[in-house]
Amino acid sequence: MRKDKKKKPAVKKDRVRELAGFSLILLGIYVLAGLVSFSGLDSHAWSQDWPRQNWAGPPGDIVSHLLVSLFGYAAFLLPAFLMIWGWFLFRKKRVLKLLWNSLLTAGVLSWAMAIAGLLHAPYHAEHLPAAGAWGALLADLLYNTFGHVGCWLVLFALMGVWLFLGTEINFANWVDRLKAALLPKRRAEAEAAGDDEVRPVRETVQELEESGEPEAAPAARSQAEKPKATRAEKPNPASRPRPRSASISAEYQKAFLALLHDDREKAAAEEEDKSNILLEKLAEFGVEGEIIERHSGPVITRYEFKPAPGVKVNQIANLSDDLALAMQAYRIRILAPIPGKGVVGIEIPNRHRSMVMLKPLLTAPSFSGSGGRLSMALGRTITGEPCVADLAEMPHLLVAGSTGSGKSVCLNTIITSLLYHLGPEDLHFIMIDPKRIELSIYRGIPHLQFQYRVDSGDPSAGLGTPPKIMTRSIEGVVTDPQEVLQVFRLAVSEMDSRYRVLAKEGCRNIEDYNRKSGQRMSYLMIVIDELADLMLSREAGEIESRIAKLAQMARAVGIHLVVATQRPSVDVITGVIKANFPARIAFQVASKTDSRTILDINGAESLLGRGDMLYIPPGQAEAVRLHGPFISTQETEKVVAYLKEIYGAAGSCQEEPEEGSAEAARPDYSMEMTVPDDGGGGERDEMFDEARALVIRHQQGSVSLLQRRLKLGYSRAARLIDQLEAAGVVGPFDGSKAREVLIKNEEGGDA
Repeated sequence: MRKDKKKKPAVKKDRVRELAGFSLILLGIYVLAGLVSFSGLDSHAWSQDWPRQNWAGPPGDIVSHLLVSLFGYAAFLLPAFLMIWGWFLFRKKRVLKLLWNSLLTAGVLSWAMAIAGLLHAPYHAEHLPAAGAWGALLADLLYNTFGHVGCWLVLFALMGVWLFLGTEINFANWVDRLKAALLPKRRAEAEAAGDDEVRPVRETVQELEESGEPEAAPAARSQAEKPKATRAEKPNPASRPRPRSASISAEYQKAFLALLHDDREKAAAEEEDKSNILLEKLAEFGVEGEIIERHSGPVITRYEFKPAPGVKVNQIANLSDDLALAMQAYRIRILAPIPGKGVVGIEIPNRHRSMVMLKPLLTAPSFSGSGGRLSMALGRTITGEPCVADLAEMPHLLVAGSTGSGKSVCLNTIITSLLYHLGPEDLHFIMIDPKRIELSIYRGIPHLQFQYRVDSGDPSAGLGTPPKIMTRSIEGVVTDPQEVLQVFRLAVSEMDSRYRVLAKEGCRNIEDYNRKSGQRMSYLMIVIDELADLMLSREAGEIESRIAKLAQMARAVGIHLVVATQRPSVDVITGVIKANFPARIAFQVASKTDSRTILDINGAESLLGRGDMLYIPPGQAEAVRLHGPFISTQETEKVVAYLKEIYGAAGSCQEEPEEGSAEAARPDYSMEMTVPDDGGGGERDEMFDEARALVIRHQQGSVSLLQRRLKLGYSRAARLIDQLEAAGVVGPFDGSKAREVLIKNEEGGDA
């Protein structure tokens, strides 16, 4: 009975609003008919002796004459206001924002009427001013107060104020676009003046190889040509750091973007405002309040609901399934409350879902102007704004979600975003893909060069003869789980080596080193597509410790991890891993337990799939809902083929460049990462002969054997095994098995 009593006044109030709205619509049509047929031949009185021209009769003639006399042409907007207000009342929509827009429109109309009054424009139907009495009064007031020039300045200033208040125009964005339009002209002027042209890396390398001169040669030429006044002196490139953009040209990025697709599957129409339906459904469950804001995005629409006094937040948070049933929605996520606001967020899926593509995100000003060294396009927010993150600031990223939720597509978009603005001299990848499917498509790109140096030489040459340095390569896309541990060991060794280089130069991080030293240390990004396959192997303990060590220490030297898994359980995403991955992305999962395992909060179980994600930025506790971009396999294949065409396909092994060659003279183009030397320098280890005899005697080539028998550390024993392999004593690395010994007896040396 109490509910019925509450419903009757609400129904009566709705009927009154509908009647008022319908009456205002009819009144607006009537006034519009009178204004359209307004004629100077009528007397504008209640009665006249000749036929009346106005369609609305005497009342319409009198009202239209009054409105035209007061407002001139602006009177035609009065019936438009009446009909709009009537429609809002009839549909029971919120009128607070409409009131603000009406006031702004009235201000703009007054501004236009003042201009018409200053121009003394006439009305077409009768000898009346086009601005009306109100416009003439404003024009006279401005003219008498500010003078002939000042009145126009005031009008333009007011127009600027209304543009700021009534629109969402980003004037800074327009300035940036103007600069971008003028940039080609400046570049042409710089080329005419003899400045260096921004070219792809491959052209620069080929030019250096043809000339056979080191990079410091231009400085010497400029010093020799100092007496010439027609040419400006060029500084030595080695004396100052080279900018990142020097390796990526505008032509490269333009051709890169041409391989990607534009937006498609856009929504055919704007999503319907469901505020009233939502309020009705909440009232059915005894929750009263009002909708104060609505944000519509490409996939969902968020309604900000302010509960009435006395309504508990938990009472709303438990209604997600009931509201989804009542509103016939796939899934509804309730954010109770929104951090920093006194409202509850109710996120309802759109009926017409738009697909977010990667190309518009890469061309967005927020991506090009982010300034991050490792900028990535993660997607769009619930309002449709691009979301750009810098991996160097994270510094590591954990991605998890169920099968088919968009996890692998997210990895592809992250990799493609980095390939878009970083060349192989700036960024290297180590891709670990136990599933052998997702990341193998990138095989052969030049960014997949992970190389280390070993010593080789004639075993009979003696200890005094310096061995030859040769470069050995590890396949960029590692698919064998048994090889992963060796890759992580090399990554940790590379991290230690980089720290020694930074300590020698007195630098704190990789950015400081690249800026002060004049050389370039590249970033290294380790991508793991399926962590579960590694954490369930027998080397899981050591792999976890290596990942933890890299995550704790590798940020300063430019080594970053992106780890993905489709099994978000505690035995895969352990506490050690979570503690070192502050930035996390969760896609759709099956349960709240999985959501808490990834993010430590609920919410991922209410996502919609197909790229819908929750992202926790580093240093924040609350998740941000994003809609990830889509990139197809065909687009990725085109990008890989383009990179191979520009830079050349990466082989499985590279020869050491000769001394004095172009690549040897350019440390910024080197793609080598040297495993630290354990005291042997460039010579063969002094324990080489003992290790060789020990391995041949036991017919077992393993690091652990050398550690036990020779009492060596792991790094030195591993280096001895590499030297034995280079000398032809043992075979190549074979997973967890001991290496094959190629020499059967020490005396005969038979292989």
